Amino acid sequence: MTPADRFRLERVLVAVATVALWLCAAHAGAGLNRWTTKGPDLAGISTLAVDPTNPSIVYAGTSAAGVLRSEDGGATWESAWSGMTEPSVLSLAVDPVAPSTVYAGTQSSFVARSSDGGRSWISLYAYDPAGGTNFQSVQALAIDPLSATVYAATNAGLVKSGDGGCHWETAGDALLGVALDAIAIDPADPSVLYAGSVFAGAFRSADGGATWTAISAGLTNHEVRAFAFDYTGPAAVYAATVRFVETTGETFGMVFKSYDAGATWFPLDFGLPDAPYVALWADPSNSVVVYAASLGAGVFRTANAGVTWTSRNIGLPNELTAALTGRPGAAVLYAGSLGRGTFRTEDGGLSWLPSSGERAFLARAVAADPQQVATVLTGGGAAGVIAKTTDSGQTWTPTGSGLPADRGVVAFGYDPTDSATVYTGTFNFGGVFKSIDGGATWTPTPPLSPAGTSPDPAALIVDPFVPQTVYAATGGGLFRSDDAGTSWTQPDPAASGANALVADVAVAGRLLSFQAAYADSGLRVSTDRGASWNPSNTGIENLFISSLAQDPSNTMRWLAAGEAAPFAGLPGIYESTDGGASWIPVASVAPDSPNVNALAFDPLDPTRVWASANPTYPPGPHPSIVLRSVDGGANWEPFAFGLPSTTAYGIAVEHSGTVHLATGAGVWELEPSDVDPPRIDSVAPLSGPAAGGTALDIFGAGFDPAALVSFAGIPATVQSADDGHIAALTSGGPAGPADLVVTNPDGQLDTLARAFVFDYADVPNGSLFHEVVVTVSVAGVSSGCGGDSFCVFAPLSRGQAAVQIERALHGPDFVYPVPFEYFSDVPRCSSFLPYISQFVTDGITAGCGGLRYCPDDPITRAQAAVLWLRAEHGLGYQPPPATGTLFADVPADAFAADYIEQFAAEGATAGCGGGNYCPNASVTRGQAAAFHVRVLLAP
Repeated sequence: MTPADRFRLERVLVAVATVALWLCAAHAGAGLNRWTTKGPDLAGISTLAVDPTNPSIVYAGTSAAGVLRSEDGGATWESAWSGMTEPSVLSLAVDPVAPSTVYAGTQSSFVARSSDGGRSWISLYAYDPAGGTNFQSVQALAIDPLSATVYAATNAGLVKSGDGGCHWETAGDALLGVALDAIAIDPADPSVLYAGSVFAGAFRSADGGATWTAISAGLTNHEVRAFAFDYTGPAAVYAATVRFVETTGETFGMVFKSYDAGATWFPLDFGLPDAPYVALWADPSNSVVVYAASLGAGVFRTANAGVTWTSRNIGLPNELTAALTGRPGAAVLYAGSLGRGTFRTEDGGLSWLPSSGERAFLARAVAADPQQVATVLTGGGAAGVIAKTTDSGQTWTPTGSGLPADRGVVAFGYDPTDSATVYTGTFNFGGVFKSIDGGATWTPTPPLSPAGTSPDPAALIVDPFVPQTVYAATGGGLFRSDDAGTSWTQPDPAASGANALVADVAVAGRLLSFQAAYADSGLRVSTDRGASWNPSNTGIENLFISSLAQDPSNTMRWLAAGEAAPFAGLPGIYESTDGGASWIPVASVAPDSPNVNALAFDPLDPTRVWASANPTYPPGPHPSIVLRSVDGGANWEPFAFGLPSTTAYGIAVEHSGTVHLATGAGVWELEPSDVDPPRIDSVAPLSGPAAGGTALDIFGAGFDPAALVSFAGIPATVQSADDGHIAALTSGGPAGPADLVVTNPDGQLDTLARAFVFDYADVPNGSLFHEVVVTVSVAGVSSGCGGDSFCVFAPLSRGQAAVQIERALHGPDFVYPVPFEYFSDVPRCSSFLPYISQFVTDGITAGCGGLRYCPDDPITRAQAAVLWLRAEHGLGYQPPPATGTLFADVPADAFAADYIEQFAAEGATAGCGGGNYCPNASVTRGQAAAFHVRVLLAP
């Protein structure tokens, strides 16, 4: 493996080492026909930052859960990434002058910015506009306290922004194309910068990044991951480094110190083991105290400016510490683990306590014990950590003792005759580990490959006839152990690239496998335990298979799932009824989620089958995709009720029928039920006073007489209920649209988003605009302007018009493509940019002239006629010529006269009174609501 390949692999490891913690708030067990979760209550943290003016506020960046925020000094955490389009956060920086401004660097070229302390974010971009270079993987951020310039160290160089991240430029051509891991600003002189690279050592700039000098003397073969300053003098600086040994795949490192501003470096090895060091924190109030965090050996402290070091790991159960920060002078530090969340110390690291409530576990694999009821294992991106439940997901216990800290789990294989014996496959130099105590402790098996470097297993199975035989499907082919993992052989070296593997439970020695590089890619069948393979592709050519499953009630029947290639018209799930000899398509997946990656039959009821899929396009958060079949896989339906927007990976079904889903937001459980959940179809009336007291009717199906009803989370009074109708009385609620939830006594529920509107104070029932305001609120096109008002008579700006029209066209939940800067007055940091960019794509506007959009200008009634009609009729629409006789103030040659007359002809408006249209008058928010209802929301 080359250094470049290793660099990419390591980034992947870091990218999957955290999880979507924010969404794991449910405390109930598996719900009937509804996904619920209790964790695992673990987390993976890649970066930390403390508010310099309020040390009780701490931010944690994760690579799959965005940003977490704590207001109590790290004791408890909450989600804080609303508005982010990329959840993989690798770096954080708090503005030292304006601490409510926080920046987050992500895996995919985004630098997100929050102006309200992390409560909401806008996603910006870091790239070189002149050269067009896209700087992905923003590894580190730093902010100049004097100029507020933001520096971003990326995998393709250093960029900087002087306008809050709206625009970026390269910070010195000398670093262009250099993969960087670190950027630091000298606190004594902010014009002095230090940059650490992956392959080229360290660099220093004395002119704010305009020019750079290599300063790597003594740093031979070391990546520079972080810097810290001694504060005893302007030339004293520390560097945390990582050293990769290509011949063995091992990773080491050291902390270095320079006394001459980086010209020469000296290792600090008295008390520091040879380990990969990735974070440093120097106490600015005590110049001789420095802390170093490693990926394998934990946290160390020096109290004499680096001369000697002592271990500070009591209470840190997982020593894969990837982030470190602290409070100046308070002996309070925070450590972020890639596997066990954040830890806090108040005594300078003598002891550490974990935070609570951090559910941020990236579950890539899940497996149900074949013999023990309610026992399930999960593992994944949280490196070196496996979690186990013995109560069907109610509680989880972290295990994984014996797993290396730099290994993530991707597969499990249970011995079907002895569930105490279980195997796991890991990534990041791969390898198979074995447990003989049900997953509590693990020991490595020998390398799969004779060369000594194990390829990463994608699937593990234990032979159902001979449990001593274990198979591992890897990118390097299929490997087999005939002695329970004591040794491995490759029965057919030509069979390479296996990623899906199943053993036939009816025929001994028969295997079905998808192999990506065996003359041509495709399904293969072996009848001699993998020694030879024959094609099994009839009817299923050109489909990348990721999962195979055998029907337990009919062993000749198989299902295969994979990448659906929707643009080529290929479905995602295939069926074979002749043992895999031939295949027919049975299901397609949505075009924005083409990768079906897991299949599982219910052992209690094989007519029930489950499938999960990965959303891949467009970028940004997506709804989870889970499919259910109740006829053995012949027909499928979406079944993701209760799941957050995250990626669904593996599926395991217990013998009880309880389903466990491994996701980017932990493990979610579901108890199938033949009793359907309630279904809400409609509500009447659609609005009522915010004080409550509205009598309404809820229509649908499956309602229980004892069903509970709530609006905006506030219980309503149920007066009567039967299967298809509920009569209820609202309690009070906040002005604006409210979600309706109906919950049956068995816990099953249904939600109708924006089902009811609590009236705005300035638009009570009976007012001129009441009906249209209610309609746009229910449709998610527009809502209030703050407080309890709609601001019905306030002018609508051109930027607000773009937002509302796009929501009316595409719906409130539309995921907008990556926007482009078309207008000079709509920069990257504008909240209007995604909507205005789509406005241009939809052919609705060309701006207000001179490549400007004028987003803050009030929209005129003449402009409104153009925008709404183009939105209604599509790109290239041209209305009939104007007569000039409809409105006294709109002659035939007036601006937009043809649009204005057509606008009136379609019933959108009758003018402003007195035979006039008032083309130059501003459109109010109430008038805009009427235009939406009459033009874009009309049946």
